[in-house]
Amino acid sequence: MARFIGSPEDYEKYIGPRIRNIINIFTKSERQKQRGICDFCGKKAELQSAHKHGKDRKTLIRGALKEYSNETYVDVNIEKCENEIIKLHTPINHVFYFLCMKCHREYDSENKSKAIKDVNKTRTNKKIQKPSENDNKLSKENAIRIINKKLSLSIDGSNTIFSNINNAVQVWWFEPPNDRFKNNFHLILNDHYKKKLYYFFIKNNSITEPENTFRQKTVNKSQIIINVGDDNFQDVKCGFKFKKYLKDVIDY
Repeated sequence: MARFIGSPEDYEKYIGPRIRNIINIFTKSERQKQRGICDFCGKKAELQSAHKHGKDRKTLIRGALKEYSNETYVDVNIEKCENEIIKLHTPINHVFYFLCMKCHREYDSENKSKAIKDVNKTRTNKKIQKPSENDNKLSKENAIRIINKKLSLSIDGSNTIFSNINNAVQVWWFEPPNDRFKNNFHLILNDHYKKKLYYFFIKNNSITEPENTFRQKTVNKSQIIINVGDDNFQDVKCGFKFKKYLKDVIDY
C-alpha cells in the first residue's frame, strides 16, 4: 500500500492535484443532472463544480489529515486518506454549487474578499470599522416587525419565510420544507438596496405539489431562486411565478 510521509503543505502540493481530479470525476454525474442550468443565475451554460464557502478542498483535506498528523508531519495510507476526503465531500449538494463560469468567479471572488477582510481585521484591531453590505441588510425579526407595524398584522417567524439578496449574485434564495405549503404562510423578500420589503401571502394548498413544482436539492425541501428585478418574481429553475401572491410593497 502506497504511503505518504511529509508535511500537510507537501501533501496538498503533491497529492492535491490528484484529489482535485478525483473530486471532479466524483461530482460529474450530479453536475450532469443540472442539465446545464447554473444554481445561481439560472442560465444555461457549461457548469463548474464550486465548493461552498467553508467547505473548500483544502479545508476538507486538512480535516482528513488531522487523524494522521503529529506536530511536524503526516503519515498516511494514500488510498485510505483519499477515500476519507471523498467521504467529506458528501452529500454532494451540501458541499458544492454547480455554477457557470461567471457566477463561479464572482462567488470565489466574494470568498477571497471576505478572507482578506478577516485577516485585515485581525491585524489592525481597529475599534471603528467601515460598515459592510451585510450591515444594511435586515434580520428576519426586524423585517417581520416592519410588516406587522405597516400592515397591522401579527405574523411571526414560525409561519414566515424570509430572504435577503444573496451576497454572491443578485437573487433571493430560499428553501422551504415541502410541508410548509400545506398551511398558510408568509413570504418576505428584502431589497436592501432600494429599502423595500416585498410581502407575499401563500394560502394553504394553493401550491399542492411543491415536490413536483420546484427543484428538490435536499430531501423534502424546495429550492427557490428569484432574480432581483424580476417583476413576476419567477423561480429561475421551474418558471413558477409568485407575483399573484404579492400583497404589498413596503418602504422602510
